[in-house]
Amino acid sequence: MQKQEHNGFFVISDVHITGDRQIDSDVSIRSLIEFLREKRRKELIILGDFFDLRRDEIKALSKGIYKELFEAFRDYSKTAEITYILGNHDRLVWKNKNLCRFLEKHGIRIAKDKYWAERKLNGKKFCFEHGNQFDEMSLYNDMGNEAETPLSEHLTQGFLPLAGKKSWLNELWLVRPYRIMPRWLFSKFFYNNASRSLKLMLAPFFASWFITRLLPVIILLLLFSGRIRVLQDRIIFIFLLVIIAVDFSSFFLRQILKKVSSEFREILEEIGYLGESKIIQRDNDFRKKVNKVLETGKAHFCSKCDILVNGHTHFPDFKKSKSWMYINSGCWIKSFTEVKSFFLMPSVYLDEYELNFVEVSKEENKIKARLKAISPMINHKLNWLEKLSIISKLRQIRKGDRAKQEKLLSEQVL
Repeated sequence: MQKQEHNGFFVISDVHITGDRQIDSDVSIRSLIEFLREKRRKELIILGDFFDLRRDEIKALSKGIYKELFEAFRDYSKTAEITYILGNHDRLVWKNKNLCRFLEKHGIRIAKDKYWAERKLNGKKFCFEHGNQFDEMSLYNDMGNEAETPLSEHLTQGFLPLAGKKSWLNELWLVRPYRIMPRWLFSKFFYNNASRSLKLMLAPFFASWFITRLLPVIILLLLFSGRIRVLQDRIIFIFLLVIIAVDFSSFFLRQILKKVSSEFREILEEIGYLGESKIIQRDNDFRKKVNKVLETGKAHFCSKCDILVNGHTHFPDFKKSKSWMYINSGCWIKSFTEVKSFFLMPSVYLDEYELNFVEVSKEENKIKARLKAISPMINHKLNWLEKLSIISKLRQIRKGDRAKQEKLLSEQVL
């Protein structure tokens, strides 16, 4: 089939296909397959971090749901171009001849300049690059140098895999914003790795919490039924004992958690992963560098352009000045939503999927850029302790799991 005339493009980024089902998931991959089958009108630009593969996982791309995914890419390429720009997680894909042949077979073409591309639409110049060069922890002096390894790569490729493919610790680098990492780590460790003895020790606290909320109701029922006269002294005495026990246990538990949290924070600050210089400031530094590009019109790889499009942060974003536009295409992997628990228990972090894409088109002699999100149906898998910690909110969470929608986040005209 003859390919369509260039009339705009779709942009996606940060799919992070791993081949081992750890970072990507059936939810995100299935949603991407549906996206490819529905959106075949324009060039598709994959804006880096498409892969997060180790050598022994490449063969997995020809099996199961991955096979279906790349067949969808091949079908898409019959009607429109697919251009693949490399990011920091897949910067050396072009050196893997087997993978390059696999991509070419399925209609995915690596950009001529590998790490960036330019397009013109309606007289405006677009610059596409992954965006890691705005991030100090993922900055490369030479993206093609195999020996160069920034701090973030030591973490994701060196340290985290030591925990094992099935470990929840592999998801650490997905946590955004970075300032919630300490709370996320403590929560995941507590609910997944805390010993059975520790969890059983918490049973009296849960029981006390429920009793203190049920007792007032019981007393009211007895009062209205006329039985309070017989049981009045005993019930009130038990009620007061429970309240005192809960208050004391809450106080000591709160002190323990505060001490653990304080020491954990000090460790993170000492190794440079918390504080002004690193995690909390990292997002702000990225935005400052983007603003500088907006002022000068010059990106890392491109000469002066009108619209800069990148990914990397996993956060969709739109900025516009009188003559400039910046778009961040978000990601196609899960993030985490914090759900507050009761009785001093750590918050529970639920998997969340808001899969983003950008659609750019020429309409009525103007460029319209739309930033959209797909929210697929999901089924949260929680262990018994997590369910108990957020039991009052479970019904609302399950109701939200059934929803599926595509929504417009922002629309700009240039």
